[in-house]
Amino acid sequence: MPYLQLDGQRITLEIGEVTIGSGPGAGISVAGAGEAAAILRVGADLQCSVRRVAESTVRVNGVQLGAEPTPLIHGDKIEVGKAEMFFGDDRMAGSTQYLSSASMPQRQGAAPRPGRRTTASGGRLLSLVDGREYVVPPEGLVIGRDASCDVVVATAEVSRRHAEITPSNQGYVIKDTSTNGVFVNGERVEVMQTLGRGDIVRIGNEDFRFYADLVVDATPPDVTPTPAEPAAAAEAARAAASIRAAAAAEQPAPPRATPAPQPTGAGAPTPIAPPPSVTTPPQSGRPILATLEVVSSGVLKGQRLEVRSPLTHIGRGAHNDVVLPDESVSDSHAKLQKREGGWYVVDMGSTNGTYVEGRRVEAEYRLEGSPELRFGGVKMILHPAGSEPAADDVKGTRAFPMPRPARTAQPAGAQPANPTKPSSPVVAPGAEDPEAPPKGRGFPLWLWLAVLVLIALGAFFIYEQSR
Repeated sequence: MPYLQLDGQRITLEIGEVTIGSGPGAGISVAGAGEAAAILRVGADLQCSVRRVAESTVRVNGVQLGAEPTPLIHGDKIEVGKAEMFFGDDRMAGSTQYLSSASMPQRQGAAPRPGRRTTASGGRLLSLVDGREYVVPPEGLVIGRDASCDVVVATAEVSRRHAEITPSNQGYVIKDTSTNGVFVNGERVEVMQTLGRGDIVRIGNEDFRFYADLVVDATPPDVTPTPAEPAAAAEAARAAASIRAAAAAEQPAPPRATPAPQPTGAGAPTPIAPPPSVTTPPQSGRPILATLEVVSSGVLKGQRLEVRSPLTHIGRGAHNDVVLPDESVSDSHAKLQKREGGWYVVDMGSTNGTYVEGRRVEAEYRLEGSPELRFGGVKMILHPAGSEPAADDVKGTRAFPMPRPARTAQPAGAQPANPTKPSSPVVAPGAEDPEAPPKGRGFPLWLWLAVLVLIALGAFFIYEQSR
């Protein structure tokens, strides 16, 4: 049977409707709420839903309810006024079913790389199933099947209190308190393990991605060759430098003027940082689900990035999957989610809004075709896999326009002046060169008017002299 946990008490819910409020007629009495703040309804199939009454404030998992009822699942937290209660279902909270390691669901594809070291701040757990985000509080985050857990995974192979994530001196630590185990990046945790940013945590049959603030290490890497192999290390360094120089020479670059010599010493100006760019964490081994192309003006224009996760978070903060370094973008701005019906964009309560084809998204919006998205002031086009337009650049190389010299017609059989470079296309006689500057249009109108005024004044002067 479904039930509510309120102030340590268990309230069994019968089929029908029950009122939550502070009035005398309320079936479930809570302080600090209206006389009748919310109504819980249990159907014949034991499915439960909640709706608010009049203008009362009711939240489910921190999200304020609208006028429509919201279905409840095992583990949902309901806030009515100042009271907090948890919804549970006995069918989801039975005894733990033991599964052997051979019967545990295996992860598809290559195991993710171990995450990077983090501090004990900014910890959050992101569900890769429904996109929910759970912040790790200072006292820790409890994951399990019981309805009172912070993160509820209601499956039989999950223990009532399956795991716990707590901050420590080394960052965040996950502790296994389960029967069937906790897996991080495909490997079972031996009692306790320190988490890194980007680690994939598997609880039962659900995956979560862990994020936290990175450890800033300003110590430069030691590149001094070892005494045993000084010649080999130096040769490897020279070879790497040659490869980088050759790659840089092959990349096209926009024309720019030669900078003037800068003064050195104490009065030297601060070096200018390179322009920001769209960044995504490495996701090798996973298929490309879509491509995002930046089309707005600015330093980000023309950049492409690959979307390999069915749940992609977008924002200015470093914890996002797609980091947009623009002041108009919120720290956690929006998310893209691939479902059975296609792609959806969900606004995360951003300051400057999320737009689809110029229309602001209030909650979530289903995307059709290859729409234009705008996150704050950054415009992007989503190209789902298989619908990208044909282009020479499909790996994210940014193309810059280069100035070209004027082209002239050449006689047949003539050789170009520089045989190492291809000659410009020949322009046929009488045809217009599309890249040639626009032709002049004769004297402007104001000059004609000035000539007419001078002629009129001369005629008037001759007329006066002849009188």
